[in-house]
Amino acid sequence: MRKKYFLRGKIRIFFLLLLNNAIAQVQENYYHFDHFTADDGLCSNEVTCITQDDLGFMWFGTYNGLALYDGYDFQIFQHDPHDKSSLSNSSTYYGNSIAKDKYENLWIGTWSGLNKLNIYTRQIERIVYDTLNINSVENNWILCINPAKDDNIWIGTRGAGLYCLPIKNSNKKIEKFTAIHFTKNNDEQESITNDHIYSILQDDEGTVWVGTDRGLNCLKYSLDKNTWIIDNNDFPNTLQKERIVDIFQDKDGDLWIGVKNGYLHRYVKGEKNFEVFTNPDLYYIQTIAQDSSGYLWFGSWQHPGLVRYDKKNKEFFKVMASSAASHPIDNQLIFDIYVDYNNRLWIATFGSGVYVYDPNKYQFNTFGFGKYKNEIANGSFIIDFLEDWNERIWMVTKGNGIYLFDSKLGTMKNYSHNPNDPNSLSSNSGLSIYEDFYGNLWIGTEWGLNKFIPFNNGFKKFYRVEGERNNPTHLSNNWIQAVQQDKEDTYWVATFNGLNRIYSQTGIVDHYWQDPNEPNFSGSIIIYNIFIDRQDILWVSTYNGLFLVDEEKHCLNKFYVFPDSTFTHNQVVNNFLEDSSDNLWLGTRSGLIKLDRERKITAHYTQKDGLPSNIINSILDDKYGNLWIGTTKGLTKFNPTENSFRNFDMNDGLPGMAISENAAWKSRTGLLYFGIDKEILIVNPDNFVKNKIIPSVHITSLELLKSKKKLGQIFSKSAEIILDYNENDFFIKFVAINYTNSNKNQYAYKLEGLDDNWVGNNDRRFVSYANVPPGSYIFYVKASNNDGVWNEAGTSILIIITPPWWATWWFRVIMLLIVLGIGYSIHLYRLNRVRELERLRIQIASDLHDEIGSSLTKIAVHSEIIGTTSEKSKVLRSSKQIGTMSREIITTLSDVVWSIDSRNDTVGDLIDRMRDFLDTVFPAGSVHIDFQTRGLHFEQKITQSLRQNIYLIFKEAVNNAAKHSGADEIKISLINGDGKFKMDIIDNGTGIEFSERHTGHHGMENMQMRAKRIGGELKIEKPEKGTRVTLIAKNI
Repeated sequence: MRKKYFLRGKIRIFFLLLLNNAIAQVQENYYHFDHFTADDGLCSNEVTCITQDDLGFMWFGTYNGLALYDGYDFQIFQHDPHDKSSLSNSSTYYGNSIAKDKYENLWIGTWSGLNKLNIYTRQIERIVYDTLNINSVENNWILCINPAKDDNIWIGTRGAGLYCLPIKNSNKKIEKFTAIHFTKNNDEQESITNDHIYSILQDDEGTVWVGTDRGLNCLKYSLDKNTWIIDNNDFPNTLQKERIVDIFQDKDGDLWIGVKNGYLHRYVKGEKNFEVFTNPDLYYIQTIAQDSSGYLWFGSWQHPGLVRYDKKNKEFFKVMASSAASHPIDNQLIFDIYVDYNNRLWIATFGSGVYVYDPNKYQFNTFGFGKYKNEIANGSFIIDFLEDWNERIWMVTKGNGIYLFDSKLGTMKNYSHNPNDPNSLSSNSGLSIYEDFYGNLWIGTEWGLNKFIPFNNGFKKFYRVEGERNNPTHLSNNWIQAVQQDKEDTYWVATFNGLNRIYSQTGIVDHYWQDPNEPNFSGSIIIYNIFIDRQDILWVSTYNGLFLVDEEKHCLNKFYVFPDSTFTHNQVVNNFLEDSSDNLWLGTRSGLIKLDRERKITAHYTQKDGLPSNIINSILDDKYGNLWIGTTKGLTKFNPTENSFRNFDMNDGLPGMAISENAAWKSRTGLLYFGIDKEILIVNPDNFVKNKIIPSVHITSLELLKSKKKLGQIFSKSAEIILDYNENDFFIKFVAINYTNSNKNQYAYKLEGLDDNWVGNNDRRFVSYANVPPGSYIFYVKASNNDGVWNEAGTSILIIITPPWWATWWFRVIMLLIVLGIGYSIHLYRLNRVRELERLRIQIASDLHDEIGSSLTKIAVHSEIIGTTSEKSKVLRSSKQIGTMSREIITTLSDVVWSIDSRNDTVGDLIDRMRDFLDTVFPAGSVHIDFQTRGLHFEQKITQSLRQNIYLIFKEAVNNAAKHSGADEIKISLINGDGKFKMDIIDNGTGIEFSERHTGHHGMENMQMRAKRIGGELKIEKPEKGTRVTLIAKNI
């Protein structure tokens, strides 16, 4: 979840170090802390230990699990009794029970064993006590872990002593390990003093310091003995009997030692002696850390809270909360302090979660009023303020008069209205304050103007009394908005009805109104603010636009900022600023306007240009030429040279978002003050250094939208993900590791192969893609920190979406070959059809020539005989022959037509034709015919050639039997099976004489020819009686 604000978990606390009451010192010693609790996503408010992994993620050990933080959300790891890949226990007991090694692993000590977690895969391996392995850690209650400088890790247990565990190649699963074990042995002088180990440190010389429940131990490695030697000599008594809870080595090599029932100790390197600090706040120091500036930080339990030590000046400071908070850090039991890679301070507390001090984040301070802060806070909010010539702060409040805070004396004084004191303030509802050239203060209220002379401690009043309208010393209205003094020593007073000019010598008051000849003359004029520039031009801001004073006409003339339009109500000028180049900046309700020396508009900035709001309540400039602009939605720093805005909100340390109208002041030292409700915000422009730390960028997960399956935890750069073609809808998450206002991190991404250019993603940490075509893609993501410093290299992953099998190259090749094959087959089919038709034409021509041609020739011969003879017998014989041959021609033509008719293309059609022919040749009852078929499918289609040739062979054989055999029985069988077709025609006649086959009888030759045409074999046999004709061909 995101960090929440105020009541929902993130509490902003302003800390004041107790130095002295000087304003500058107070500013330098404020500490601003963020606060995270279980309401923000922590698994427990009892936080015991903290570390940061090599990727930049923060890890917190608690009493109820391990929490990972990425600057936005927490991810929780806890014990699951049904999952062996979960933590062995959810509780980390002590402040030193989590550590990282150089193999990208975290080691987590719990109440029930040791755990190893890979920072990329987030997979956990349990390493618990193994009764079958004598070298394993004999107690599962791990109190502290310290990675050694070599390939070892030191483990302290509760009751089982100290272990040195080898972790070389610890990215592999640990089955068994050989550990060096140190325990207390009363029979040996050189043994550790107790088996409860609370802290371990290996210093820069390789010496291992071990804090036990009964004193400090020192282990040194002996090259001669090739083992560790325990040397506990010369330790003070306080370090020999008490629990040593933390050991820390600073940058100078000194050791700092926290003792449970004792004071803080320091072992000075080189001097080899121990120094004891007896400050009560340094009793029972639980944890010690050092930041990059060299400051040491101590967390105490005896006097709960945080202590900072300036080693250079040898000064300790107790960090105190200067504002009310539900969990002030000065009352917290601090378990652990961790300084991250960018010098942030992370503080684990027992019961109140985690506090974070970020020196790069909170660069604002609020004015420290010391013991009077609550008095100011309980009053009405601050309307206006200034710092006088004596560096005292005057504050005008709404309902509680004015306050004078003298930081040098440390005093606060209130001036309010007293109806019994004529010299008191005229009203407690203040509106403005102004200091003139003489050091006098002019306070505008809702009931008159008050002049305060510091040495007289009284107020002179200017106001309007009803009934004395013509009194030359009276103002036009008692609602005083602003005061300005000109070079002629007169005072201009802006009221709720008209402009007034007070002549200091006489006290006479002149009134100025709008020129009645002006367009849109309204009679009365409500003045909001006034300003005198270096050209002595008096600018008058009203609710009806901007005006200039016309001395000759003694009136106000309207000044049109936009000459081509009327100055509307939304363009009311709230405030003015004249910069060092004499440019006049107008803060309006429609943005920021710049006028040049000729007072012509040269620029107009709005929210579209980067302003957080178009309503500008105050403007100040710093020594660098930047404008600091207070709006209704926070503070912004504007660089006129670059035309760039840098916006600040409550995440940056603002106590509120709405900057008060015209409550702004620039001190003589260059500090900028802004009013926010009941606070005075202090801006030191020198403190605002751009965050130049380049954030690391990580792709955290890829989720398939259809199946909701999540792939990966942290993807290493250039990782490869392979997805199926139906997994082309996915959701990618990423994060930039920058804990300084992480909500202002910006992102851009590109899916190379799909996106042509970088796609700006603002502050969103995810992107989704749908229906991505199969192919190889590289997903790139880059990010910036809160100040716009980009990690241009970013990170990337390779995403391969495999095509479906029907879209693969091999399938396409096969399909191409199939299409080509089909095309070629069609071509062959057509070619065969053409050839078949050609053969059919040739065959028909041949048949017609052989059968019909021969018969026609004979008919012609007989016709000539009839025509040339008168013998009646010859004529009758020739006529009879002509009739017979004509019927044969008709039969032949019928056979040809039948054979080429596609309607007769089944086996059944062939059988029917054969039966019809038998009925034609043999009169009923003349011959016994036995016609049998077997294995034939009558609906099966057969080719024209096969059908024609089988039929003509059958016809020729039957004709021969009918004409020449004299048979009275014919057996015909058609058998299809065993891979062949067989046709048998057997008669019981006289039989054929083979010698006659070649003496003018061409029928048998035609039968042989037709058998060859269909790839068959024809046999003509003469059994004992009759003739047998057998055709064997391919299976039909």
